[in-house]
Amino acid sequence: MRKIPVILALVASLLVAAPAMAGQAQPLGGLDLHKYCVEEGFKGAIVPGDEVVGHNTFNDWRCYNDSTTRPISLTQACKRQHGQKARHKVLNKGNAFEIICVGPPDP
Repeated sequence: MRKIPVILALVASLLVAAPAMAGQAQPLGGLDLHKYCVEEGFKGAIVPGDEVVGHNTFNDWRCYNDSTTRPISLTQACKRQHGQKARHKVLNKGNAFEIICVGPPDP
């Protein structure tokens, strides 16, 4: 589970380094879903079956405790980490690890 934030951060760092075109949402960075879940009172974040990277979707993220899980609001996680104008952007709907946070487009 410790690899999850690193993978999301790596994807985000590659995209943040690329220049955004005018009128497009501006990349803000990745998501630390483990931190978000801990702040919500859970033990951390999981993707059920996350040992097979690429076989889960962005909708599969869950905060977990010993006996319960709860779906994660990716937009709320982005807002907490990057400000109220942030939202999530899915780069590949079939891969739970290809998500970044974006902000409003430049004028």
